[in-house]
Amino acid sequence: MNAPAGSAEVEAGSRACAGASSTHGWPRSTRLRGTTGDDPELDTLLLRLHTETACRRGGALALTVDDLGEDQSLVCLKEKGETMRRQPVSPTLMRHLLHHADERGATGSHLTYAS
Repeated sequence: MNAPAGSAEVEAGSRACAGASSTHGWPRSTRLRGTTGDDPELDTLLLRLHTETACRRGGALALTVDDLGEDQSLVCLKEKGETMRRQPVSPTLMRHLLHHADERGATGSHLTYAS
């Protein structure tokens, strides 16, 4: 079987771009993303959740109030392939998650847009 990419020319010494992203522009990028969307508070909260837990998008969107373990600062993430994991978060993030749920009256999915 011939793979189309097999005949592609690659420059000698070139490297793949995959890998950890630089933290050089992270504060500016986070500030920008957290102030330009439809719901800056939710955007910032999601960015912080992803930064601290490295969770998938589905894990963040499936988060419910029952998944927040305030006493040990753990979130229960339900992710791809029906996997479930408990992930520690900072007390600051936990406080903001609980405040968000309380302020927006979360009943099902926790991370909701402002009404």
